[in-house]
Amino acid sequence: MATLTQKNATSRTPVEIWLVIFRFYLGPSQSDSNYNTIGSYARVFRASIISALREFSLAERKRLKLRLVCRAWRRVADILEERLVVSCLDGNDWPQSHRTDSASCVYYVPSDYLRHVAHIARWRARYQLPFAMNSTLIRFGVNASTARVLHISGMSVEIPDERGNKSIAASPTVEVLDWAICHRTEAVHGLAHPAFCRLVALKLTIDFPFPRLAATKHFQLPRLRYLYLTIDKSYVQSSHGGSFSSWRFPMLVMFQLWAKSASWPLWEETQDFLRAHAQTLEEISTTGLRRLSRNENSTNFAPLRKLWSEFHAIRLYGFSNLHEFADALPSIPDIWLNKSIKSSSRSRKFRVILGNAGLLADSAPVVTARLKEYCQTISCIDVVLETTWGSIMHPPDKTSHYWLQCVGVFFRVIDDVDLKVSDLNGEYSTCPTAMKIRSATERI
Repeated sequence: MATLTQKNATSRTPVEIWLVIFRFYLGPSQSDSNYNTIGSYARVFRASIISALREFSLAERKRLKLRLVCRAWRRVADILEERLVVSCLDGNDWPQSHRTDSASCVYYVPSDYLRHVAHIARWRARYQLPFAMNSTLIRFGVNASTARVLHISGMSVEIPDERGNKSIAASPTVEVLDWAICHRTEAVHGLAHPAFCRLVALKLTIDFPFPRLAATKHFQLPRLRYLYLTIDKSYVQSSHGGSFSSWRFPMLVMFQLWAKSASWPLWEETQDFLRAHAQTLEEISTTGLRRLSRNENSTNFAPLRKLWSEFHAIRLYGFSNLHEFADALPSIPDIWLNKSIKSSSRSRKFRVILGNAGLLADSAPVVTARLKEYCQTISCIDVVLETTWGSIMHPPDKTSHYWLQCVGVFFRVIDDVDLKVSDLNGEYSTCPTAMKIRSATERI
């Protein structure tokens, strides 16, 4: 009788409810294009294809198990099938059951990138498929298809003139694009092609100044809400008219800039771009390389602070680490904090994102004193780590003695000033995972 009752309950539950439950169990879809925070898009624009494909494989195994329960669950699980494809343009796409022309998410990468993705590496080895860095030129509408979510890394792209190839016009329009420009001669102007006119989120990994500047000078993406620029190298020469300061995105609410190296032209470009979008931007993160090394200078975006009072809609700002946040406390405008004071809901507080959970021992006294001095300001702020507590110790090189010392200093300072810090999943620094990391730092 219990089985019959359970069966009736299952059949009476609306499909929409099961979809929500299953999606929560499977985790965020890599094919989704609309998110509301920089942190949410971090799951889409992962730093490593390895972690992205591991998450996909784990979710797919879960989904296949759900299909075995009953017919109703099978139908729901089939709706949530992730149509993801990894293509090296060598005729050996993975998974074999998926096609790029019907996929919702496509990764275009050289086969050598897949060497460390265990299940794909085993699959290629079984069929004696070689790993190679040399890649075929991506020619959309000829040998490659677009998809709603598109990731391109390590491969050159040739995007035809909008009048030169009509087959790309019939392909799915791209809503999310993650494009790592592999050569300075790459055609950035291809972003002006109609195939990208519905872009909602864009991540560009590129050197600065951008190549072919004139062709990108005034292009617009009317639906773009999120822009993430990763600057690998920043050259000191003038940008000769601007790389991105003249870009205009009327719906832009989230902007993220990560620079491995910086120059004054890059700061000036960033300043002009932010000022042009000051009325719409709600979340900003302009951080640089902070390796917590005494012998290496860090990229500092402090000159941008003079713009802060112009951002009336801001509700989140990103800093590289706790030291940079403490240093900026006197400059945080009251207009950002007033929204928190008027709101009794934690979810509506002004938020600060920290790029990492490390702190140099030499800077601890200064940081502690500053945080205590501005304790009233901090009470209006939610401090959130850019990643999860569990990933602090990954990749393995971060388990070094020096890194563990920096993490230990971070925990001691936030405990001393009673600063509540949560991670990307909303777990506080006293959660079980964080406590394990604390124990590891105390053993050194």
